[in-house]
Amino acid sequence: DKDAVKTKWNGDQAEAQFNRLGTAELIVDNNGPSVSSGWKEGAMVNGSSLRLKGSTKVGDIVSFRAELDGKWLRFARVKNDFVYFFDEKCPKGSGSHTLKVTTVNTAGNANTQTFTFNR
Repeated sequence: DKDAVKTKWNGDQAEAQFNRLGTAELIVDNNGPSVSSGWKEGAMVNGSSLRLKGSTKVGDIVSFRAELDGKWLRFARVKNDFVYFFDEKCPKGSGSHTLKVTTVNTAGNANTQTFTFNR
C-alpha cells in the first residue's frame, strides 16, 4: 500500500507528513498529470457523454477543472475517469466546441490541455 504526499522543500531537505509509520521513499515528480479523450480532435460526438481518462505517474489527480467554450463545466469523477453527461450547455446540433481541462497531481504539477469536438 503506497501513499503519495506533497513535500515542502527546506533548503536541500524535503519535509512531509505521513499518517502512519513505515518505510518512506522520496521520489521527485516533475511530470504533470494528463487526460485523454475517447474521440479524435474535431470529431462529431453523438453519445450521451464525454469521458476523459486521467493519469499521473505518482500519486493522484487532486484537482480537475473543465471549461466548455470558456465556461465552467461540471464533470463527475469515477476513479480516474471524468465524465460529463450532455445537457442544455452542449445540446445536439450546437456545432463546434472547445474543451479546456486543467489537472493538478499530488506533487502540485499542473497541466492544461485543449480538446475540440462537434456536437
